[in-house]
Parts: sequence; C-alpha cells; structure tokens
Amino acid sequence: MTVATYTKAPTAILDYSLTWGSWLLATETITLSSWAITSETTANGSDLTVLTSQINGAITTAWLQAGVVGTTYTASDTVTTSAGRTDTRSITLTIQPR
Repeated sequence: MTVATYTKAPTAILDYSLTWGSWLLATETITLSSWAITSETTANGSDLTVLTSQINGAITTAWLQAGVVGTTYTASDTVTTSAGRTDTRSITLTIQPR
C-alpha cells in the first residue's frame, strides 16, 4: 500500500517516516523494519539509497539519499511485530532538481 508521494532533490538527504500505530495491537511493538528501494527504470533502484533507518515506537523512519533526476522510486518498509505479524507500506518519491 502506498501511503504518500513526495518530490526529492538528488542532493538532498531526507528522512521519511511511516506511522503504524493504528495497525498495531495494544501490547504489540515493531521488532524489525526493513526498507527496500525499487524504481520503474532500474531493477534494484540502487541509485536512491537508504542511508540509515530506525524504529521509534510505532513510527519507522528511513533516511534516503541520492536519486536520478526524472526517476520515480518506491521505498517500501516491511515490518515484523512482537506478535509475529508482518506488513509492508510504501512511499513514492520522484527526483526533481531544486
């Protein structure tokens, strides 16, 4: 499920967050967050990269860097919870010059 669409400059290093609180059960926590990048023009989307990522309660965040102007990428986060449930949410980023 794509939850948001953004425009990013190729030189920008920015953080993008997903909020999972409404999906989590009352006593459940996120134990693993794994971000993957794909694009329409590159098989592995390797020109946009995840610099680092973190879990802060019910929010997962990825710091993304680089990207090729004119390319649209999908950054997908797959989480695993303390109850063993998994789900994936995505954001779309189009790289444009400033």
